[in-house]
Amino acid sequence: MKQQRKMYDSVFKQKAVELSQERSNISELARELGIRVTLLYKCCIEKKMFIITHVWLRELFTFKLELNRQRSMGSPLNRLTITGEDTEYLTREEVPRVLNVTVQTLNNWRREGVLNPIKIGGRVLYRKEDVYNNSRLVA
Repeated sequence: MKQQRKMYDSVFKQKAVELSQERSNISELARELGIRVTLLYKCCIEKKMFIITHVWLRELFTFKLELNRQRSMGSPLNRLTITGEDTEYLTREEVPRVLNVTVQTLNNWRREGVLNPIKIGGRVLYRKEDVYNNSRLVA
């Protein structure tokens, strides 16, 4: 006979995640709640991913609105002002010239997380501040 799969509501999962943040022994907490440890870890990861995704989408939406606003005003695409801060961006073609490196090196840095671009549609932009102030790029 197959065992029926248990379904937990979102309130239970949220409380379990809150308790896991307060306690040091996750296995003990899972036993107390009567659930598998893997389920508790999965709930924690889902909550973190929801928070990260929500923040990222909000920032992306703000960026896109500002990009469209400045496009309509005729501003150059790599000189953007977002929510009151004056941020300049360099294109994928400008960064290798500024740092005197090849495009492949730039791609390697992107893959390794040294420089993280912002992608809008087909454009890849790097924050000018990140390019000039990244200590990992200084030889």
